[in-house]
Amino acid sequence: MTSPDGKRIAFTDVVSNDYSRLAQWRILLISAEGGNPESLPLGSRPSPTDPTWSPDGKFLAFGYGGSPAQPASIHIYGLETHQTSKVKGSDGISSPRWSPDGRYIVAVTSDSQNLTLFDLRTQKWSTIASVGGAGFQVWSRDSRYVYFDNCRLEDWAVYRVAIADRKVERFLSLKGISRPPDIDAYVGLAPDDSVLVPRSAVAPEIYALDWQAP
Repeated sequence: MTSPDGKRIAFTDVVSNDYSRLAQWRILLISAEGGNPESLPLGSRPSPTDPTWSPDGKFLAFGYGGSPAQPASIHIYGLETHQTSKVKGSDGISSPRWSPDGRYIVAVTSDSQNLTLFDLRTQKWSTIASVGGAGFQVWSRDSRYVYFDNCRLEDWAVYRVAIADRKVERFLSLKGISRPPDIDAYVGLAPDDSVLVPRSAVAPEIYALDWQAP
């Protein structure tokens, strides 16, 4: 994710190709012009992921994957102070996204069943959408809506929820679009808030090979 001033990029690096091993994930920063990435000193707990910038570019919110010993949770790292703090009441919540106006952080529960909102003014969480699965959420540029997909392959669609009245609407059907594997799936917005989704272009093919031993 690019910083608000466009000068840096924060991203999750998967050290291992085994995507089930969240302990192999880490968060890196790199200049938008290229160079050597910098690993953030986030402590000894494994699997930090999903970095998201505060609008002033001074903080990164991120999530920790859950385990039997520790539930998923959301934390904030200060890029000037190099200090990390846990977001109040965020146990069992992951995948944060900071609103462009700076007031909210939207995230999902670990079971992907609920979209939940943290108000940084009141320091309280509230559920804003339950559609049997929520993922890949993204804010509209004016912070009035959160768009997300429903994580269901048989009826893939993009929804949006209005922050003012919590009204959820089925915004765009993706029926007939071949969805990539979950690790590659994505829902985003263009600068004019047009919806962006990936499409799997993989097609099965059969090959024949004639081989002669030397």
